[in-house]
Amino acid sequence: MSSRGLLAGLQKKGFTIETLDRVRMVGANKERTKGSYTVYRFTPDAAACQG
Repeated sequence: MSSRGLLAGLQKKGFTIETLDRVRMVGANKERTKGSYTVYRFTPDAAACQG
């Protein structure tokens, strides 16, 4: 399962997903991208807590 699939599945089940931080890391003199990551917060909606 991809991370996009996980997020879409949680949204369908009644979770709110917030993007807290996006980080992109680069090498010296911006010659190569070393990687990136995103920090998310998952919170259940009121309807998801009910049932």
